[in-house]
Amino acid sequence: MCRRSRRTSGRHALEEQRVTLEPVRYAPVPANVPLPSAPRLESWDAAGSASQSALTAYLRELEQLAAPLVAWTDGALAFALDVALPPGTDLLDQRDLDNYLLPAVRHLTKACGRPFVAVSGTKQHGSTSFFGIGPAQAAGPAGPGHTRRARTTASSGTAAFKQQIADALRGARPIPPGPVALDIVFGVGPARSWINLWRPTIDALGALLGASSPARPWHPQDDRVARLSLHCLVDPAMGNDVDLFIDARRASPRRHGG
Repeated sequence: MCRRSRRTSGRHALEEQRVTLEPVRYAPVPANVPLPSAPRLESWDAAGSASQSALTAYLRELEQLAAPLVAWTDGALAFALDVALPPGTDLLDQRDLDNYLLPAVRHLTKACGRPFVAVSGTKQHGSTSFFGIGPAQAAGPAGPGHTRRARTTASSGTAAFKQQIADALRGARPIPPGPVALDIVFGVGPARSWINLWRPTIDALGALLGASSPARPWHPQDDRVARLSLHCLVDPAMGNDVDLFIDARRASPRRHGG
């Protein structure tokens, strides 16, 4: 669990700080299973639409490949997805990594009946995408730099949830232009579905990623994220609150499959 201090009388106040006691993170599992079909993005189109049909077919294919890996893995699960995009594709324009990861992990959690506590994804040029499933194993801290912490008390479906995160990031130095590596630890109570927290949390990171438009505060340039690592830590003492540890930095070059 997160090695963090207890809440004080001002426990709902959010602040940017240098975290001296890092939360526990999980090491990414290797993505070494080739996918016959290209990963599909989350679709908000009507049921029966072409995008929904393609997503359903992809998820069924992924489920068949993942089932034996889940059966062979004891304990908490980790999932990794390396998305290959055609040469010439602008990796930093659309194709958000969380929109690839969300439908895959949501479907596998339901289909396999076991939760995932560590999820990672990358995108780069290539011809074949890969995924992997294995045991979630604790790793070291994110490394030197600022890890920003926020505690949210509002419902994740409200603007107040995003605003609490944005308040915690007020004054943060934005990541310079280019690809970003984003790492988020979610400290949650056992009743929270941490998967439902991914999107609203990332939506609130405009101070770090840059806003796509000043008139749209909850639309950051999250297509810049070329590496995404998400971790879930459950603590019954959290109740409905959420503790977030956010680390964002320039992503170093990475070859596909490396």
